[in-house]
Amino acid sequence: MGLVAAREAVDLCRFSTDPEDVLDIHHVPGTRSVVMVSVTHPSAPLREGVVRVHTHPSLLLISPSGNDTKVTSIIQAELHLTGVPAGIVDSLVPKGIVGFFDDLRAYSSKTLKLNLNQTLTGWV
Repeated sequence: MGLVAAREAVDLCRFSTDPEDVLDIHHVPGTRSVVMVSVTHPSAPLREGVVRVHTHPSLLLISPSGNDTKVTSIIQAELHLTGVPAGIVDSLVPKGIVGFFDDLRAYSSKTLKLNLNQTLTGWV
């Protein structure tokens, strides 16, 4: 095991394109939302040597913005990194965030059968 133990999260996520599900604060047509929160589940017991991350209720909004895509995220998670030097935390957390979006992209393309090079319906 390295300096920092492996981390995992068990989150319930809801992916939506329904305008009724998106916060009605300056709603932009075509906005997608991802809402997530940590859960426990019998098929995902705690594993020895792996620290369970706790994700508080969090939101990710993806909306068209002219020719670009605007991403707003409110994600709060307890990574349980006590005792780890700040420099190591500062270098690991951005990689974890990038990994989250890579995993989200991979899941979306596999599960939702999306062509990631194609613009989604309703997007500018």
